[in-house]
Amino acid sequence: MWEAILKSAIIYVRQKFTHINRKDDFKMTNNFYSAEQVAEILMVSKPTAYRIIKKVNDELSGRGYITINGKVSIKFFHEKFYN
Repeated sequence: MWEAILKSAIIYVRQKFTHINRKDDFKMTNNFYSAEQVAEILMVSKPTAYRIIKKVNDELSGRGYITINGKVSIKFFHEKFYN
């Protein structure tokens, strides 16, 4: 009996989570701007955009957030530049 329950649970999990491995079915919304996008938005060069991202990420790190080099949170970027 337990073997049948376990087998059906494994089948359920496989069906539920197989889409994660398929690129077409699994789309994540982009929550970050790249340096190229920041440069375009602020009309600055890419090196300047990287410096801006570093400053913004340093502030986020100081607040205890994990940051990604060369990318900046869209939400925090708009908060810093448009509020």
